[in-house]
Amino acid sequence: MTPDIAGIFFENEIVAQGAAATLEAAKRQDVKLVTFDLSARAYELIKEGKLLGVIVQDPFRMGYEGMNAMVTTLKGGTPKARIDLETRVLTRGNAREFASDPQVGN
Repeated sequence: MTPDIAGIFFENEIVAQGAAATLEAAKRQDVKLVTFDLSARAYELIKEGKLLGVIVQDPFRMGYEGMNAMVTTLKGGTPKARIDLETRVLTRGNAREFASDPQVGN
């Protein structure tokens, strides 16, 4: 383990779960972890203080917009070249706001 590392950003929450477990086993509480993708386990890790933050996307909206773009193309149209979708940041301080998110599974 790198002793002077201060934080890590992960591209998905599964890898962040492994890092959180590794840091816990090494008794390291000084490394901050941030990741993408909300799940029930990532939500619990936030509440436990083992993840600093989770960048939360809306997979339902992503699917909806993607399907609309596909249908537009199939009908001979041209979908938007770029579709920006809002992301939110889950932290221990605002975890209550995400309690009913379908990705948490409650």
